[in-house]
Amino acid sequence: MLHTDPAAYFTARAATSEETYQRPESREELLRLQEKVAELMDGHAVLEVGCGTGYWTRQLAEVAASVTAIDNNPAMLAVARERPSEDGIEWVEG
Repeated sequence: MLHTDPAAYFTARAATSEETYQRPESREELLRLQEKVAELMDGHAVLEVGCGTGYWTRQLAEVAASVTAIDNNPAMLAVARERPSEDGIEWVEG
């Protein structure tokens, strides 16, 4: 499926976009990235631009003082808001 409209592409992928994080071949690298993100963002107020479905937002919320997560795609934000997450995340459409 070819999308020339980015909004349509991300709307179509919203429900399945986190599947990429479930690939076994990516697990080791993903764990290293999670550790680095946790190290860098520990205790900070974080503005995440382009949060998508909130995969990394939820990771950030575990260590950050606060997280404001913004995305311009309502479908992505709807998925993000449905999934369990830490308190202290402010979800913003914009």
